Amino acid sequence: MLWDAERPLIFTFPRRAWERDIIWRPLNLSPSRKSRIPLQAQLKATAFRSDQLLKPETRAAVFLGRSNVGKSSFINALCKKEIAKVAKTPGKTRSVNYYALSDRLTLVDVPGYGYAKRSFAERESWQKLLEDFFDSLVEGALVYLLVDSKRELEEEELQLVDSLQQRNISVQLLMTKADRLNQSERSVRMNYLKNIGKKINLLAPLAYCFVSARTGEGVDFVRRQLFHYGQKD
Repeated sequence: MLWDAERPLIFTFPRRAWERDIIWRPLNLSPSRKSRIPLQAQLKATAFRSDQLLKPETRAAVFLGRSNVGKSSFINALCKKEIAKVAKTPGKTRSVNYYALSDRLTLVDVPGYGYAKRSFAERESWQKLLEDFFDSLVEGALVYLLVDSKRELEEEELQLVDSLQQRNISVQLLMTKADRLNQSERSVRMNYLKNIGKKINLLAPLAYCFVSARTGEGVDFVRRQLFHYGQKD
């Protein structure tokens, strides 16, 4: 699914009313129109083990991606304060962190995956934690999968998208570090994203957005989306 900067976009996911009703407007809003939606971002719980995982009673917006994808930087930009630690060494986040954005919405920061410089035992432990976490998600959760805009999706990411869609959980791609792309590279990546869903027969089109924690591209858009998501019954 392509987000056209010249016109509003209506999400086509057929599953829930909030997705059918909301018109998502163009990115790159002028400063005077930028959202002032408050996000409290108060730490609610931290889970290092499966038995510490919460089953959110409110709506859950989950952020996950490979290590070094820029997830922590984007979350901090989104919440306008440093709630996620940005480390020089990828893979530092080892727990599932729950943040209350409002009394009805929880942001969940999931450990980065795919970083090879961790022991086999650590990677196995994280894999088990992630599997149990997704089992704990309630229907209607929203997952943001962060992907480096310089690369294509890997097989494990495509399998994850398909698995979540099968469970009636929406997945949206945030293509990070978009400020590193020139116009030609961006066009190539947009064409790839437009066609990848057709090739693997996903249940719903892949909604995506280019974002950059450094320039702020896409940050306000996602903030608005979270606000509407948290407000809908």
